[in-house]
Amino acid sequence: MKTHHCLSDGLGFSTFFLCLSGEFDPKVLPGVKPLGFVKDMIITLLTPFLTARATLEILLTTRIPNALSGTKQMTGNKRGAFTEDLVLDDIKTFCKSKEVTINDYMCGLLSNTLY
Repeated sequence: MKTHHCLSDGLGFSTFFLCLSGEFDPKVLPGVKPLGFVKDMIITLLTPFLTARATLEILLTTRIPNALSGTKQMTGNKRGAFTEDLVLDDIKTFCKSKEVTINDYMCGLLSNTLY
């Protein structure tokens, strides 16, 4: 199964794929280092306050900005577009001539499309 590295870390992917298989055994996963008593106590004491703060921030938000433009109100209208297939060999040749990676090219293409 092919996945992108931005979706999770190695341990998350390992666990996910092991769960999909019939041979999942949590004992084979690397152990997580336990927190010390002081760190655990700080987290335990701060969790209610941080949860309340996050809840208040969400509840007091009056307007959800459009993530793409930042200024326009969200309308709920959905639009879509289609394009021709991109030829990977042409992209590789172009990227080599400009001395950029394919990932840089695709990020630039996506950001230009969204803008």
